[in-house]
Amino acid sequence: MDETKDEASTPKNSSEENDNNPIIDPQISASSSSNLNPILPEIYVPHTSRELTPEELRRKRLSRLAGAGAYHNNNNDNNNNLTGQQRHQVQSSISVEASTITTASGNLPQLAESSLLPKQQPMNCNSSTTTANNKKRNDTLHHLHHQQGVNNPTKNNNQQGNESHKFNVNLDFVSDKRSAYEPPSAMDVDCTHPQENNDKMNPTIGCSDTRIEKMDVDNIEERRENLKRQRDNSFESKSENVLDSFEESNSLSLTIFNIISKTFNVEISTTNENNCNDQLIHSPVTINLQELKTKIKPTDDYKNIIQFILMEIVTNLINHSVNFDESLAYFNKFKPENFVSIIQSTFKIKKSNEFEAVNFMSYRNKYILALSYVLDSFNRANKEEKLTLDKYETPIIRDLLASIKNHCIDFVALIMNQSESDSYLINYFLQLLYAEKLHPDFINSFIVNTYNHYSSTLFAAIFKPILRKLWLDMNSYCSFIYDNHKLPLQILNQICNVSVGKSNYPIGELLTQMTNWLPADVSDSKGREFSKFAFMSPFLRLSVFAEDDPKIVEKYYPSKHGHDVVKQTTIDLQNTLDYIRRDLLYPIFHSLLLNQKSRARTVEFFSEALLRNSTRARLHSDEKSVASDGFFTNLTSVLQLLSVKIKREKIDPLFPFNPNYSLAVKKDDSRIKFTQSEAENWLEKEIAKPNFIWNEVTFSTQCFFQTLHAHHLSVIPCIRKHMRRLRTIRELNRFIEAHQSDQSNRLRRYKEQMLRYHKSKLCAEAGLLDERFLGRCMIFYNQFIHFLLKLIDCDNEYDLNLPLPQIVPSIFASYPDWYLEDLADFLIFIIQHCSTILEPPNPYYDSANFECLILFIIVVICSPHYINNPYLTAKFIEIVFLSSPIVNTHSSTFHAKIMHHPLADKYLVRALMKFYTDVEITGTSNEFYDKFTIRYHISIIFKSFWANQKQQLAIIHEADNGKNFVKFINMLMNDTTFLLDEALVSLKRIHEVKEDMKNSETWNRQTREQRETRERQLAFDERQCRSFLILAVENVDMLHYLTKTVQKPFEAVELIDRLAAMLNFNLHQLCGKKCKSLKVPNPEKYGWDPKYLLDKITDIYLHLKSKKFYQAIANDERSYSHELFKDAASKMERIHIKSQHKIESFLLIISEVEKILEVKKQMEIDFSDAPENYKDPLMDTIMDDPVILPSGNIMDRSVIIRHLLNASTDPFNRQPLTEDMLVPDDKLRQEIKEWKQQQIRNAKEKKKTELDPDETEEQ
Repeated sequence: MDETKDEASTPKNSSEENDNNPIIDPQISASSSSNLNPILPEIYVPHTSRELTPEELRRKRLSRLAGAGAYHNNNNDNNNNLTGQQRHQVQSSISVEASTITTASGNLPQLAESSLLPKQQPMNCNSSTTTANNKKRNDTLHHLHHQQGVNNPTKNNNQQGNESHKFNVNLDFVSDKRSAYEPPSAMDVDCTHPQENNDKMNPTIGCSDTRIEKMDVDNIEERRENLKRQRDNSFESKSENVLDSFEESNSLSLTIFNIISKTFNVEISTTNENNCNDQLIHSPVTINLQELKTKIKPTDDYKNIIQFILMEIVTNLINHSVNFDESLAYFNKFKPENFVSIIQSTFKIKKSNEFEAVNFMSYRNKYILALSYVLDSFNRANKEEKLTLDKYETPIIRDLLASIKNHCIDFVALIMNQSESDSYLINYFLQLLYAEKLHPDFINSFIVNTYNHYSSTLFAAIFKPILRKLWLDMNSYCSFIYDNHKLPLQILNQICNVSVGKSNYPIGELLTQMTNWLPADVSDSKGREFSKFAFMSPFLRLSVFAEDDPKIVEKYYPSKHGHDVVKQTTIDLQNTLDYIRRDLLYPIFHSLLLNQKSRARTVEFFSEALLRNSTRARLHSDEKSVASDGFFTNLTSVLQLLSVKIKREKIDPLFPFNPNYSLAVKKDDSRIKFTQSEAENWLEKEIAKPNFIWNEVTFSTQCFFQTLHAHHLSVIPCIRKHMRRLRTIRELNRFIEAHQSDQSNRLRRYKEQMLRYHKSKLCAEAGLLDERFLGRCMIFYNQFIHFLLKLIDCDNEYDLNLPLPQIVPSIFASYPDWYLEDLADFLIFIIQHCSTILEPPNPYYDSANFECLILFIIVVICSPHYINNPYLTAKFIEIVFLSSPIVNTHSSTFHAKIMHHPLADKYLVRALMKFYTDVEITGTSNEFYDKFTIRYHISIIFKSFWANQKQQLAIIHEADNGKNFVKFINMLMNDTTFLLDEALVSLKRIHEVKEDMKNSETWNRQTREQRETRERQLAFDERQCRSFLILAVENVDMLHYLTKTVQKPFEAVELIDRLAAMLNFNLHQLCGKKCKSLKVPNPEKYGWDPKYLLDKITDIYLHLKSKKFYQAIANDERSYSHELFKDAASKMERIHIKSQHKIESFLLIISEVEKILEVKKQMEIDFSDAPENYKDPLMDTIMDDPVILPSGNIMDRSVIIRHLLNASTDPFNRQPLTEDMLVPDDKLRQEIKEWKQQQIRNAKEKKKTELDPDETEEQ
């Protein structure tokens, strides 16, 4: 018989078959069948006109299952109309312990040859199977055949009433590359013309729309060639071994049958010609196995048994009966005793409106039954694998078990193909994943095999419903109040990280193709919409902030919990959040970015999330129109982890100005140094350069600036909100304390409000004050600082001179100033609330990174001309202030590193003194009051520096040689004078109101409006008094320790008179006749300590005792008096704030000043008649050293110098003016000198003349 013969031949008798079948040795007699071992199944060769290839046979076998849906859609009553002649018989050595299994084969409609079905391959998650391997595997495939035509029944009349039947199928053990199969009439039925095949099949079962979609595999071979997969993780390893003996073949066959029987819960038996079915039309020819023992590969022969079993049982479960109960009964017959089926799993996630159910039997869905059987078989195969492989080491067993798994996965894919129209089925599949009822290898293999073997359309049809259901479940359970809130996220992470080859994640590719990956805008609340409807949004919305999820408060922070419980609860929530961010969200997005096909859409997701929520950066944004804090902190965490390995060399500094970048710098953004017009001009010149092109956008650049933008929209707004929350709590506390005796409803409401804010604070601390989250923020900002230092050419700190050159790099000057402001605000926040991340040892502390941070802080403070906004520089000064041990004992290491930095030793003191004076004028409406806070910060820094010997020497050196020190002291005295004066005035008003309140009659005599007005003024005075006294006392302290070590600068002519006047005035306030008006109840509430203040001021007198200082005291005619100093000494002695020795030294000052006053009185000369050009135009006093201003005006040097200490402008035209621009007027100075000498001579002569008559009369 020619193997390539195409014409169909009529059936022949057994002898003819024996002569023409090419796979049978002609020397083998039919009678040899009696010599076969009865345990082995008999070998039969079917009648066929031509042999089908293994691949053709496999397609046709699976096409029968694909037709099950059509059968299911027809009237199920047609089952009863089928006759035995309409059901084909399959006689074998397999006996399936289930009723009616043979009839199912006859019920299946046949699909045309064009049905596209999967080829069987080994399961391989990470490897590529070549075409050569496919050919090799197909060469070993041997298929089932039917002993008779399809019209021959396999069930005897005496079997019909039996619940358990044995259905026999003969196996053809073939050695040729082609496999025998049933006659073409049984399989080659054209689905498009069912009526032409009425003699082959029931006409009522056509090829209507099936519920199991056909699979397109046209390009399977090409796709397999392109996927370079390794075979390391394959379930199946092909064996080239052959059996060495008939006995070995016999034993192995029994083992294989036993494994199949246990896995699918079917009974395997053997038959021979003595017990063959009497209804067989043709008696097959028996082959002598002894002759073919070296050509048999049992594993491949039994693959078709596996496929047949699954096909028969699955189709019967779906189509066997018209109702679920009969299918369930059929299903239960395939469930071993003491075996818990996967369908008995309980709900892991169930909506509140889900019907009450113990397990998924309540769905009453036949497809769930079919899926459960296949999955149960897969699990039994895994169990059998563990038990068998330890006993049998032959690769054939491994191949068999791998084949079972492969077939199970293929059938799961077929069943799940119709899940898009069956919500119960997809819910069931996901619930199994939630409950971890599926083997860990199953889902990986399911995804890989489906992606490799089937069309992309089918792959999407199976997995898109799963993704949609995950999204719905996460939307429903996106809250920490549910114990199972992590389950959908865990499953999404699991399936997204299944790879096919290198960097190919098929679920990620499918995920970014979902219609709601980037949903379109519908309303003006773009940010809120995006955080609700984008696919990844519910997974990113898990939040512990009370504003995002109010139910969190009552679940985790009820009022009855103590401090320890609250602390542990916070730690637990933070651990859970960190797990979600680091171990679930990050791997998902990382896999999406690794996959080339989903990378662009993922980056676009980040950009859209940031762009649509850009209004979050406003100081007071509409929270209802933007995404929540939880959404953005989670998104920022993902970006932080993605950007952690980005090198600054890979970052394009021009990228923020690229017009194609959706988050490009806006024209109206305020810049670090440039004005808006300067920045635009610079960018236009850059673009106009020859050959200028924008650099290719790399992921590193895009991710870096997206992460920076994410911090701007997440961390910084959360910090501001938290600080406002703390401020509100403090105010409520003060109000409650002030009205504690009041039992009104108003107080009760305030207490309730206070409790709500307190719980909100606890939730915010759990979400925001997480060391791991803030540590990652710190790591990113360190990366950003590295990037900025490179831009301003400050890489090498050892060759750095400060301040930096006057010309600022244009690209740095054009960046938005929020780049630096966010950095400063973040550092200020963590020093105040989470300073441990700046202190070693901790996983986020990196000494090299923190060296760069400290370098950057010093550079910014010492080069204020690089930043246009002085308040931004002041924030970096505040960082140093807050880290001082005087303020914060938890950041001592960080502060010590600043103090001991080589650049700090050389430049920081001078820069701080200069900024202390420059901040006098900031150009804002609040500049007058803002300067006090900034100067207070600097004064605290100096105090901490003074405690360090090296820094103290730097301050002394600057005092002796620095040009800014005199100006610094002048500002210090000005502030001290103002602050003390205002504070003491406020104390007097507080004293008056408190005294009136003591007298209830006097107080109640006032009208209600008057009382409320005075109460409001009292509250204002109390706040202002405390603030001013804190600042004033700190200034006095600075004068105290500076004058103790350095006196010479204070004796400058432009300072000493004003210093003496200031000290005299404040001494008068403390010890004068009206000092009793400063007495208030609870003075510590305001920071009022008159004893301490008096001690420090009198010490300054003692530090500066010199003739110049005594002269300056004597010149102060406004405040100085002999009685004042006497009273001060008496008070110090009475309250014991000074030793007797110091009191005596203080009294010596009085005597020295009195001597000077006596001489001054004797030498007093009237210069009131001096010419106008001899007088200073501002002070109207005789000039001692006249100088000419650029404006042409002439002033006394001491007066204009004193003016320049406060403002570097010409007092007549406000033009810039410095001391070196003053020109001495020597001629005028000489004239004034001569005139004054003449006036002195005239005065002496006059006095002498007046004295002579008296002397004459006495004589």
